Amino acid sequence: MRFMTDIILKDKGPHRIPTSYRIDIASLMKEGMKNVNPDLYYQFWGNDKANVAKPYTFCVYIPEAKHIKGNDRSYIELNNDRIYFTFSSNDPAIVINFYNSMLNISGKYSLFKSDVLLNNFHLMPDVQIKGGKMQFRLMSPMIVRNMNEKDDDKKRGDRYIAFDDPRFASCLYNSVSVMCRDFHPDSTGNRHACLLSEQDFVFTPVNCKTVKVYHYKEVITAVSGTFIIEAPDDVLKFIYDVGIGARRSQGFGMLEML
Repeated sequence: MRFMTDIILKDKGPHRIPTSYRIDIASLMKEGMKNVNPDLYYQFWGNDKANVAKPYTFCVYIPEAKHIKGNDRSYIELNNDRIYFTFSSNDPAIVINFYNSMLNISGKYSLFKSDVLLNNFHLMPDVQIKGGKMQFRLMSPMIVRNMNEKDDDKKRGDRYIAFDDPRFASCLYNSVSVMCRDFHPDSTGNRHACLLSEQDFVFTPVNCKTVKVYHYKEVITAVSGTFIIEAPDDVLKFIYDVGIGARRSQGFGMLEML
C-alpha cells in the first residue's frame, strides 16, 4: 500500500539540498509521527541505543536536480519549489499513520532551510503480482549488506557490496529472508512465520549499475537500475510493498514494477 504527496518549499529558490537529503526527509517523518501516534513513534524510535527494523520504505524524486560540487561540500540545486515523496508498507495501519503524520506536520516544519507545505495527498491503488517472476526498477538505490564476512576496518554488516560481486545474490537473499521472517505474515496472518528458501529466490540483473551514495557522513556502495526476481508471488508483493535491501526506512530500496 502506498501514498504520494508533494513537498512544497515555500521560501524563494534556488534551494540548496544536501546530498544526504534522505536523512532530512526521515526526520520530517519522525517528527510528524510524534503527535499523531506516540505509541508507534516510541515503537520505532523510542530506544536511542537500538536500530529498530521498520516494515516500510520511501523515496524522494527531485525534478531537474543539478548536482553542484562546492568548495567545502557537494549539494543539489533545485530551482523549482517542490519535490515528490512516495511512502510504501505492507501494513495498511502504518501507511495510514504516516499519511496522517505528514498531513499533520504540513506548515509546521522547516526542511532544507525552508518552511514546507505538503499537498496533493493521494493513496495509490494496490497491485497484485502473479506468475512467480517480476521485473523491477529501483526508484531509490538498493543497499545490500555483507553479513557473512568483515573487513579489517569494518564490522560484519557494515560493508555493502556491488551487484556484480559473486556474493551479491546470496547476501540479497539473506536480507529478504530476514525481512520475511520479521515482517511478512503467513497465510493465516501469523507473523514471524514466513520462511523463504534460497532455492526459491533468484536475482537476475538486467540493467544494473553500481553507484556511490553519500549518507550519514559516509560514501556507501549501492545499486540502481532494473532486475528480475523469481520468488513466490507473496514474497514479490512483500518486497514491492516494504522495499528491498538495507536502510529501507531511510529512503532506500523502493521498487516499481515494469
